[in-house]
Amino acid sequence: MIILGIDPGVRLCGWAILRREVAMDYGTITPKSIHGIERQLYILSRLQDLIEKYHPDVLAYEEFTWRGSRVRGRSDMERLIGGIQGLTLQPPFPTVTGLLPQKWGAQLVGYKSHTKEQVAFCVNARLRTHFRGDLDDNHACDAVGIALVAYDILRK
Repeated sequence: MIILGIDPGVRLCGWAILRREVAMDYGTITPKSIHGIERQLYILSRLQDLIEKYHPDVLAYEEFTWRGSRVRGRSDMERLIGGIQGLTLQPPFPTVTGLLPQKWGAQLVGYKSHTKEQVAFCVNARLRTHFRGDLDDNHACDAVGIALVAYDILRK
């Protein structure tokens, strides 16, 4: 089973390819010098490239909940998540699953509220990776964590 884990963001987007309990590849999509819808299309295009390259069986992404209707960037994030979901409508037709941060964090770390460093510690312990949970690698690390939790859920 190959899982594409995604930590979506309208500025930066973490991604990870997990096969069983091995991180095959991961990174952060960092569109520079483009804004708005063009940035979102760039992120979706890179994610589509990953799907074409790795043929994941599952696409797991971090879902969001919104408090109030006037959240800055809400429509951009909703459009990006809709685009991520839309990527599963084409070959290889991966199964899509959204995981709330509280859910995947509680399952991986043991706490609904967790730090980036705690996520890195748990991911490193399971996969023998070397994430720090800092600004340079926290998006990719979160994507690996999301993929690990999706793997655990599907394995049951």
